Amino acid sequence: MAEHNKLWYLNEAIRLNAFATSANNLAKNIGYSGSSQLYRGLKNGVGGNSVNNTWEHICNEYGITDDELCEYVNIIGSANDLWKEVQAKAEELSIDVYTLGEQTLEALLLCDEEGMRRVLNLADWECLLDFSREHPFHYAHLIVIYYVHYKNIVRAYKGKIDIIGCEILESMYNRMHELQPENTMLKEMADAYRSQLRQMSGNGNLWENTLHTAFLVQSFTDPNFRINTLSTLRLLPISSDSLWMEHDTLKKYSGTAYIFFEVLPEGATGGRYDCIEVEASMTDKNLVVKRCFSFWMMEPDDDDEQGIAFMQFRDENGQRQIVRYIYDYDSERQNLHLTPADSDNPNCVKYAFPTEIHYVDDNHLMLEDERQWIAWYKDFMESKEDELFIEMMKSEGVVMEKDYEVTDVAISRRYLTATIGNGKDVADFRVELEKHPGLQHVKPMMDAAIFRHEDDNQQYLEWICPHISIPMKAMQKVAEYKLDETTE
Repeated sequence: MAEHNKLWYLNEAIRLNAFATSANNLAKNIGYSGSSQLYRGLKNGVGGNSVNNTWEHICNEYGITDDELCEYVNIIGSANDLWKEVQAKAEELSIDVYTLGEQTLEALLLCDEEGMRRVLNLADWECLLDFSREHPFHYAHLIVIYYVHYKNIVRAYKGKIDIIGCEILESMYNRMHELQPENTMLKEMADAYRSQLRQMSGNGNLWENTLHTAFLVQSFTDPNFRINTLSTLRLLPISSDSLWMEHDTLKKYSGTAYIFFEVLPEGATGGRYDCIEVEASMTDKNLVVKRCFSFWMMEPDDDDEQGIAFMQFRDENGQRQIVRYIYDYDSERQNLHLTPADSDNPNCVKYAFPTEIHYVDDNHLMLEDERQWIAWYKDFMESKEDELFIEMMKSEGVVMEKDYEVTDVAISRRYLTATIGNGKDVADFRVELEKHPGLQHVKPMMDAAIFRHEDDNQQYLEWICPHISIPMKAMQKVAEYKLDETTE
């Protein structure tokens, strides 16, 4: 990149408070004595090395590439311009600026041409729409910066990452959840990013406080995000449900076992495992569920045999937390090795889990001790698998409403209709598919039930495989009749 271009971007980064609330704070953050030293270097222009040095200091301090710095400055400028357009249009139409600001946010999230044309002319909107397709992450980041402007979140420029970063993430998640309450992928990603932000420390800036939220927004606005995300996930060469134990436990008649259930790849959260830790005993066909968690792995880089794995669980306060591991799987010995990746971080969440567990494979028993355990496991799964799923959902604060029965699900071009009975009455509930695209994976023959989520105390129509749910309050009751009327 030509140095005179770098000079323009650096001046814009200072003017827009991209990385600090003032030139003096930016200078100190990157190791200068103050703004005088910073401006002196930039004033020398392209003739010396000061511009390059300042550029490198910023990239190193904030962990960004040359291209990311340029795009970030452009994004802030575009978000500024968009907010000015909203303010001007609101004044022209004599309407409340924050009402129009909220309508514009919704149009951005839904890529709604009609909504955006209230603010922008057609040519400008077409450019923005092209931008969303060609640069989906930058488009998502523009939405977040715009949100910061119209909500006037001043703390976003200097607030602590674990506090203000979570606040911005939570606010944007709630807005997107209102638009697509059935989007379970959005909820799980919000949980993951929220956990990561809680483990960060120190004062942030606009870049650091909005980055995780931008990724979350991209999962909502980019139709290819899920496909691209799943392409980086790795499933182990094991059966869809599997038994794992430590080697020492295999030699005993009781101990801790781990049962992995593969989440179907075509589901809303494909490419991971739901896991249950149980206290098992061969002298007793019952078992005690101790903990439930989720586990997923990223495909290792081409030059690295090890990859990054993530474990998500609920802590004692009910908060979802994420722990990172470095992992590798020894397919010959059927051993999964896990090493905590952030042990040096004092804010890192800890999770007591073995550093090595062994896959007990019925088709490839490696140790004599495995035979007794696989027989116990097969007997148990044959009769108690459903109980394990119920326990797993309870651990997530999801409880089945046994008084309700979903007797039928019908899908047309426009609607999904569910027939639900409570033993006395039957009612048909309908929802528009266009407004809830997350329901596109549902098929009429899939098992569905009514669950109550403890975090919001709301009833949901829910499919476990694939994991999709929609709050009952989002569905419209279109017919109601007595149970005996349906049998006449």
